[in-house]
This record gives sequence, C-alpha cells and structure tokens, in this order.
Amino acid sequence: MLAVAVLMALTLDPTQVAGPAHVGYGVVGWIWVLLFAGARLRGFVALIAMHLLFVLGLLVASGRTDRITLVAFAITAVGVTSFQLAIALAGSALRTVARQAADAAASEARARTAEEVAHTLHADREARYAELRAVALPLLQGIGDGTLAPSDPEVQQAAARAAARLRRMFAEEGDAADALAAELAALIDIAERRGVVVRYSERGRRPVLPPDAAGALLASAEAALHAARAAARVTLAGVGGAVVVGVVTDGAARVPVLDVADVGTSTVEAGGATWVEARWAPRS
Repeated sequence: MLAVAVLMALTLDPTQVAGPAHVGYGVVGWIWVLLFAGARLRGFVALIAMHLLFVLGLLVASGRTDRITLVAFAITAVGVTSFQLAIALAGSALRTVARQAADAAASEARARTAEEVAHTLHADREARYAELRAVALPLLQGIGDGTLAPSDPEVQQAAARAAARLRRMFAEEGDAADALAAELAALIDIAERRGVVVRYSERGRRPVLPPDAAGALLASAEAALHAARAAARVTLAGVGGAVVVGVVTDGAARVPVLDVADVGTSTVEAGGATWVEARWAPRS
C-alpha cells in the first residue's frame, strides 16, 4: 500500500500534491488501520511517518515551501493521522483487555479444575480408607479379642489383602502425580475385590510415558491380573530410562499384542504360574 500511495503521488501534477486532488493522501492511512488490526502499532506508525515524509519531500522538491502550503499540509496531516492513530490505539487497548480477560478466564478454569480434581481425589481416598477400615478393624479386633485365630488361612489371606492395600495407598500418597501408578492401583483394586491377594512394589525413577505407551502397559497388566485366581505380584519399575510393568500370577494369562511404538511384551509360563512383562524403552 505504501508503493501505491507513492505512485499515486508521483502521477499527480506537483501543484496538486497534498491538495484536494490528492485523495490518497488521507485515505491510505485508513487502509493501513484495517491491515494492521491485531498487529503491533510500531509498523503502522512507521508507515504513516514514511508516507508523510515522502509527501513533504515532494512538496520541497517542487518548490512548494511557502507558509500557506506547509500549514495546510500540517493541518491535514495532524487532523487525519490523529484520528487514525486514535482508532489504532483503541484497537490495541481492546486487544490487550481481551487477552487479559482470556488469560484470567483460563487461569480461573484451571484453578476450578484443580479444585474439583483435588476434591474428587480426596473423596475417593476417604471412601477407600473407609472401606479398608471396615475390613481391617474387625480383623484386628477379632485377633485382639481371640475370636479370630492368626493361624487360620482365611484370616491370613484377609490380613495379606489389607496389608497390600495399605502399602499401595502409602505409595500413592508418595507419588500422587504418577498417572500410571494410579491406573495400575485401580486394576489391583479390582483384582482384590475378587479375592486375589496382590503384592505391589515400586522402584526406580520413571519418566512420563506417552498416552499410547501407558495404555499398552496397563493392558498387559490388566490381562495378567484378570487371569489371577488367588495371588499375584505386581512390580512397577524404572530401569535406565525404561519403564517396566511386571506381573506374576497363578493363572494362565492371555496378553493382547498391541502395535505401539517402543513397547514390547513377553510372557513366560512355568510351574502353574505366568510371568508377564511389558516394557517401554524409547529408542535413542
């Protein structure tokens, strides 16, 4: 548009520059206001200044430097560009206010989401502790008053289930941000509701997995736990940048084969037990 304004001024008779015949003199600025909507004011102001300096240069080159011509030029320049700059400044201010409002709304939404998640986690944790108390307290009271015998296999199995759940709850409290461990704990909880005694352990530092890789590891663990009849051992480990989920069960597991990048699974059956390992190892 600056080139068009320059050509328009050059095609005019020198005596008509900055006069009524030079219609592009003030109109071109309004086009720049529209073109620079949403952009920084720096470029708009630079174009306005370059255009005015060019027109002033044409006046000087044509010898029209008398007071009346220069005053008329100044009045037109100030009168037109002041409105254009005011509109551009107003647009910039509105954009700033809109951006601040959007940021504030996003921050409020994040805070509300975090609060709701925290409330949900707290309620879920309280429900699980209440359920555990309903199982563990009668067990401890029975052992304490002699109505339950520690040598009874059923009492031993109930105590093992309660102890495993306690260990897992403490592990979750220690690493609440670990989504993989939380999902794995949910699968273990489902198995324990079926009467399976599950021993769970974590070790090593683990990176955050891609969603598809985490889903593949959980699918293997779910298949192995679903096959467990009475007992299972689950291990979640970080080994040299890799993440390994291992499950040993007393049943025959059918582990799904998933085509997920950097994820491999292996299954070994021996002596009536099944060992399933799912490993995520990113290629370097």
